[in-house]
Amino acid sequence: MPLRSHSVFCVLLGLSGMVAIADDQPENLIAEPSFEGDLGDNGLPAEWYGLHTMPAGAYEYAIVDEAHSGQHSLRIEGRGQFGVAWGEKLPVERGRQYMARGWVRVEGDVNAAADVKLHYYGSGQQYLGQSRIGWVNPRTSGWQFITVTGQTELYPEAEYVSIAVALAGNGEAWFDDIELFIAGDEPETVNYVANGDMEDVAADRPGGWYLFVSEGDQGECSIETENPHGGLQCLHLVGDAESCSAGSVQIPIEPDQQYELTGFVRSTTGSGRLAIAYFKDGEYIGVTRGAGSAEESWQAQTVTTEFEAFPDATHIAAVVMGTGEFEAWFDDLRINAVE
Repeated sequence: MPLRSHSVFCVLLGLSGMVAIADDQPENLIAEPSFEGDLGDNGLPAEWYGLHTMPAGAYEYAIVDEAHSGQHSLRIEGRGQFGVAWGEKLPVERGRQYMARGWVRVEGDVNAAADVKLHYYGSGQQYLGQSRIGWVNPRTSGWQFITVTGQTELYPEAEYVSIAVALAGNGEAWFDDIELFIAGDEPETVNYVANGDMEDVAADRPGGWYLFVSEGDQGECSIETENPHGGLQCLHLVGDAESCSAGSVQIPIEPDQQYELTGFVRSTTGSGRLAIAYFKDGEYIGVTRGAGSAEESWQAQTVTTEFEAFPDATHIAAVVMGTGEFEAWFDDLRINAVE
């Protein structure tokens, strides 16, 4: 049974909002989660490595006397594209699902972002990709909680996994109480939507879901723990806007493959709907909208890709949206390949 079941989770009320955490703590696979140990020649505790920066030399790291717990934390600061430090590369237990989480604080430019994520490596320890779901920005001050559930099923060639912490943009970020553990069994079928069940968090939002509101309008995306469709949480979207939406992490597509988005929606004001957004090398090029729902009870919705209208698409994303004055909830979203 996955760790995130009701039988082993409780709700933590904190400054970062409501987040789900485990009652019975699994084994933390990180040797120095709180940066309290002796420092090696690289200036970091045992089994921590890096820093990789873009551009080179744009960021620096240090162990500082400021912490979420204990005495110390890891601070990354600089100006550039990103700086990332990573932990020990651990052999992947195939068929098992990994989860990472930790506490992050960030200051700096409004677009600065800090996160906890998972890296995957091949047999030669070459980098293959990452599970990077959500990050925190300076708009949420103080220490914020981030969780990310891995998707090793998307990297069948992965032989190693590690945790990583990163700062993007101009600012400084602190990291503490970092955990990496096995959360349960790998899912039987691939869901290309990262955090489609809304159980992972990044401060006060579902991790990996990013708000977009038309200029001059109002909208808000948050975690809701009351009456989710499944699990402990769902995504709450409310707005008064020409267009208000939240989108998932972009998903690379396979040539000649069609995809189907499914999920559940309920609404008390206006209507909410699912949609599939299309991107060409990171640039938004269009959207296929579902029918929408104005029911107070959970309603299933389905949207299928229309690549004939967007033949240049290289990526897609799941989208939840509303228009006008609305309040809606969304949960258990999946994108699967279809025949």
